[in-house]
Amino acid sequence: MNQTDKSTGFIKELPEGVALIAAPYQNLQEVVLKPEDGCYWYRHYGQIETTMLPLRTVEGRPICTQVAFKPPVAG
Repeated sequence: MNQTDKSTGFIKELPEGVALIAAPYQNLQEVVLKPEDGCYWYRHYGQIETTMLPLRTVEGRPICTQVAFKPPVAG
């Protein structure tokens, strides 16, 4: 289970497997695991604004712990 820093809300120590597959240009010091999608997000400091972005692999795929549940669409 991921330990979260209560003062910042970020994961204290990223799981090793996540750190190994994450693309190198991302901020691995400020990462959260969002319960609504089961994916890791990191704080990105841009020239204009600071925002949360999905943590991605070097291939560009989002790094998630599970597939988010989507209810079937009634037709």
